[in-house]
Amino acid sequence: MTITANARPATVPMLRYVRDLAVKLELAPGDVDADVLETAFDVLGNEGSDDPKFISFAEARRALNVLIPLHRARENARRRPVRGLPELGELLKQVNPGRYALPRKKDGIIDCFEVVERKDGRRFLNQLLGGSVASTKFHRKHLPIELQAAAARAILGDQKAAARLYADTYCECPRCGVALTHPRSRTARIGEVCAKAWGWTW
Repeated sequence: MTITANARPATVPMLRYVRDLAVKLELAPGDVDADVLETAFDVLGNEGSDDPKFISFAEARRALNVLIPLHRARENARRRPVRGLPELGELLKQVNPGRYALPRKKDGIIDCFEVVERKDGRRFLNQLLGGSVASTKFHRKHLPIELQAAAARAILGDQKAAARLYADTYCECPRCGVALTHPRSRTARIGEVCAKAWGWTW
């Protein structure tokens, strides 16, 4: 960020709140937008630093607007299990980490989802909003546990078809998100390395 005379610095309480939420959420790439993740990492990196990075009031506020609802949603999902709903973690273990697309039955609109796996093995399912073949950035939306389970079940109905629909829609590899430029990768709807990882024919 370019610092100007009009740049308003974030307050100490705001920075402390961002730090606490980042620690509680164990943020990793893919959890939130890149700008929010960068702000959170800057706040964490400034602790004990002799040359801390400048963080504006707007950057801290933008981060809090994302982190606070995300924290509340995860807490609610953890505290209020849904009766009769299989353990979401067990359900997501059957879905390969990657991106998938599902057509709505009523209007045919395509919804996209991403299953991410953390270093500790836990998996989460987010809805991907926005995005286009012009490489527009996706925005990740954390879903309630019931909707995560419904999306996971729909993907498991035909996991390969859901992954291929994502590749057809965005011309990207459903496993790593890299653009499919090689003709054979486009035909297979997945990159060579990722095809081997998923056991697909390339």
